[in-house]
Amino acid sequence: MEPSFTDYWDIVIRQWLAGEVDEYQQAFFGNKGEFGLSFDDLPEPYWGDPQDSSFVIVNYNPGGGFNRDRHTYRDCAGCPKSIVTYVQQKGYSTLARESPLLMSEAELKEKDMSWVMEYDGWDWWQKKQHWIEQIESAAAEAKGQKATVRKKPPFVFELCAWHSKNFNDKCMNVLLNDAFLKKQFSETLRETVRQSDLKLAVCVGAKFNGLLGKIGFTTVDSVGQPQTNGKERRFQMYWCDDISAEAGRIVVTWIPSSRNRYQQFSEKELIALKSILKHNQEKL
Repeated sequence: MEPSFTDYWDIVIRQWLAGEVDEYQQAFFGNKGEFGLSFDDLPEPYWGDPQDSSFVIVNYNPGGGFNRDRHTYRDCAGCPKSIVTYVQQKGYSTLARESPLLMSEAELKEKDMSWVMEYDGWDWWQKKQHWIEQIESAAAEAKGQKATVRKKPPFVFELCAWHSKNFNDKCMNVLLNDAFLKKQFSETLRETVRQSDLKLAVCVGAKFNGLLGKIGFTTVDSVGQPQTNGKERRFQMYWCDDISAEAGRIVVTWIPSSRNRYQQFSEKELIALKSILKHNQEKL
């Protein structure tokens, strides 16, 4: 019997702590340094609870690495009050379900985890909080609901769990392996969207367009997509499987010629996002 998504990553990360690499993950490391990924830094495959989230966010991979950060550097396992030590002692899934990178300063202090704020990844996600709230509000409005104060965090998972300064095309070629996509991506995406409150995933980056089509997700018309050739944000909608509320929807969003894929939505872009969500809500 195949392990679940979370069990699989607990196994991979236990192997990583021992200096070993799983057979599926080995493909990312090819010749030393070929793909620019760090094997010395704790992989971050996901944050949040895959069975209980507001919605799903999918990224290419976690940035950074190579700076021997005590929170992620394997040789720092055992250092007090560090992420890698917490994972070594309690397992990655225990930490990830807490979703500390998406907690506020007050929440972390309440849980006696304020040391997480020293990790650059926490600061990165704090700057994305308004972006997350904009998506949640737009999706709720499209369903005819009032936006409410978030009671649970989104589920965030990475197409590739390993840190790098850039996500290059060589990494993407590894991901175009059918067995890997099924095991690590498509099944997880479908199931986590179905179990999210908003029945929605947002994939950030243009590379997801070709990827989702390759593995059988159904494209929907890009209603509300800006049509200029400039740097306005683009949107493309997919259904998970059939056209139903339970199957859920996936929105791919990207900004041409820009590396800042997470900048806050402008008023015009929010109108476009609400339009594409509302249009496809009416098809149900």
